[in-house]
Formats: sequence, C-alpha cells, structure tokens
Amino acid sequence: MLSPFNLVLLFFPDKSIMAGVMVLTLLKYATAGYTFGRLLVQRQIQSGILVPVFATSYALMGWGIANQLNLLWLDALVFLPLIILGLLNLLDRDHGVAYAWWLALMLVANYYMGYMIAIFLVLFFIYYEVAHFQNLKNSFRQFWLFASRSLLAGASAALVLLPTFFSLQASKGQYSQSVIHAKIEYNPLKILSKLTLGSFNFKQMPSGYPNIFVGSLVLFLFVTYFFSKRFSYRERICAFLISVFLVVSMFFEPLDLFWHGMQFPVWYPYRFSYLLSFWMIYLAAKTFVKPNFAPHYMLIWLAFFLEAGIVLYTWDQLKKFSYATTTTLIFSALLAVIVLLIFSIQPENRRASQQRNACLYIVVITEMMLNAVFSLNNLSYLSVAEYSVPSAALQADSRKLKELDTGLYRTGQTYARTKNDGLAQGFNGGAYFSSALEKAIPDFFGQIGN
Repeated sequence: MLSPFNLVLLFFPDKSIMAGVMVLTLLKYATAGYTFGRLLVQRQIQSGILVPVFATSYALMGWGIANQLNLLWLDALVFLPLIILGLLNLLDRDHGVAYAWWLALMLVANYYMGYMIAIFLVLFFIYYEVAHFQNLKNSFRQFWLFASRSLLAGASAALVLLPTFFSLQASKGQYSQSVIHAKIEYNPLKILSKLTLGSFNFKQMPSGYPNIFVGSLVLFLFVTYFFSKRFSYRERICAFLISVFLVVSMFFEPLDLFWHGMQFPVWYPYRFSYLLSFWMIYLAAKTFVKPNFAPHYMLIWLAFFLEAGIVLYTWDQLKKFSYATTTTLIFSALLAVIVLLIFSIQPENRRASQQRNACLYIVVITEMMLNAVFSLNNLSYLSVAEYSVPSAALQADSRKLKELDTGLYRTGQTYARTKNDGLAQGFNGGAYFSSALEKAIPDFFGQIGN
C-alpha cells in the first residue's frame, strides 16, 4: 500500500476503481520505459531512436506482461533502472546519495521485490568492479561506498522493514523450508520455449517456467556481447558467469529458494526472472554502441541457428507447452528473421544507419505488442458487471447490517465476489486472505472447520 503510484487511485473512487487500475497499469509500464531510457541516456549507453527501442523491450518484457495482475510487483521495473543508475554514478563519482534513496524507496514500496534487487545489486557490483578494476585500494573504496549507501538505504526504510520483519516472523516466516534438496526442478531446455511470442497463459500461474521474453533483437545482441572485442575478456567472462548463475537459479532448487526468501512461491513461480531480463537488455544496449553498428556475418548466422533451434524445439514439444501455438511460432520465426535481415544490410552512411535503426524500432514495437496480445488473450478478465454488481450488493448489505446491529459480531455470506469482501466493504466477514496472516489464525480456522 506504500507504493507512491497508489495515490493515483484517489482520483478513481467507488465504481470507477476499474478505470483507475487501468490508468495505474499503463502508468507503470510507461514509467518503467522512461526510467530505463533515463539510464541509457545519462550513462551515454544509447541515444536517438535506439533509446525507445530498448526502453520498449524493457517495459513490455514477458515478466511485466505476465505479472500485470500483480500491480504491486511492477514497481520493481520502475525503480530498478534508477537504482542501477544511482549505483553507477556513485561508483564513478565517489559520492552521492541518489542510489541510497531510490533503493530505500523500493524497499518501502515493496520489500519482497526489494530483497531480490538487493541480491542482484551484489552481482552487478561485482560485474562493475571486474570491468573497471584499477587497483585494490580503489576497489576497497568503492566497496565501502556500495556497502555504506546500501546500509543507509536499509536504515532509511527501517520504519517499514522492522515491523514487516516482526510480522513475517509470526506469519510467512514460519513456513520457511527447513530441508533443502539439491535437485533440478525441471528440464532446463524448457526455458527456451519462453523466448517465443505469447509464452504465458493461466496454467503458467500456479506452476510454470520463468517469464524471460525480451524479443529477438535483445536476444541477438545479448549473445553478440560475449563475442564483442570492445569489452575486455575479464568483463565478458564475469558477465557470462553472472548470466549462468541467473539462469541456473531458475531451475536449481536451492538457488530458487534463496531468491524467494527460502519459501517456494504459491503461484507465480520464478518471480525474480525480471532481473535476468533486465541484465540481458542492459548488455544488449551496451553492445549496440554506434548508430552504424554492424555485427560480423558469422554472428548473424549463429543467431539464426539459435533462433531456429528455439522455434524448432518448441514446435517439436508443442503438446507439452500449452501456451505455444503454430501461429505464435510462425510470428516468432518471422520477426526474428526480419531482425537478422535488417542487420545483414551494412549501412553505408549515417542516414542509412538511422533508417536501419528506425526499421528495427518498428519491428521491436510490433514484436513486443504481439507478445502482449498473445499472452493476455490467454487470460480471462472480470467484466464490469461481474465486479460492480456483487460489490454494490455487498456495500448495501453492509450498510443495512450496521443499522440493525452496531455491536461486535462476525458475518457469514451466502454470496460473494471474491476473498476479503469484508475488508473491502466494511463488514466483519469470516473469509480473509493475506500473505502476512499470523500462522495461529489459519490454524484456528482449520480447527473450527472453516
């Protein structure tokens, strides 16, 4: 409830709340694209039309589309680029508190996503140090800056973090895994299918695979990064090891548990996969360094066989992936081929480069929008009537109950809209759902047969 975006809902009371949720959703997507673009521009990673190319890939990544129903988590996409920008500026300039304040705001807005980002920041700091290593003295100084400002962020958010910690000890903390099995959760090759268009549906919510769709352009440039001689061997090796760690975390149970605070998620598995997507898009943006960037033809062929392998593998296992269809695979292959064909044309001058990049922008927009359409069409949404009719009835009955009896009692419903109707409509109902529920409460309700 402490997300600053929630203030928008003050302008949409009562039945207009649905319009407010739509505005809030669009605002978070837009702001996520803006903050990533801000990171690219201020760090001079990209300029011109290439900024919205990568910003769009980031804002509409597969994780962001799949978690549209979890509005509180989308704050992570907004604040992550600002936190990384603050950290890079801090390490380059040896001073500044922007990193600490953005991280503190993230921890206040959503401690759960903030916890995952904090882990990723350690990996990102290691990557920065390896890429910019000068001497041990300088590295120790930068480590002190990173550690001290991180502690400052935690201390600044302590007003929320401490009561949350004590609450979790009595609630979710009691469900932490005491026994950890060093096992592979599924065949890692299945992750490849999530790189195709529309790789999400309702069955993926309770138990599915990581949502890592970032588009064919980003995937191609991400692979190209590891072959680019612009970056030192040590930087590329470090980036490769971090990439491997992030991927392995998505199918190796101990690491999966670690990212989720030592508890398996109930629905929406692999909630940290947006960090891999950010990492891929960030490295891809660094690779496309010049307007006239032209990859070696061998890399284009490598990307072609990689994309072909992903599509053919998913097509061969089509019956096992309920979200994949012949249509989505055809569009996935077609758009990937278009991207590679555009790259195969060597721009002869600046104008040709601009035209080439404009074409890439159109393809990226098309690809990310198609992924959103295919994915969201696999889900079902409440109609206006399905929300407003029972809500209005509950509201009227709640008012009537208060007129009849102002004492202390609990109300049982013979009809309902969803969980937590009592909280929403102001009556003492018996149905309550929360991740922060003290363990003693569900135990008690179970004993009385509820």
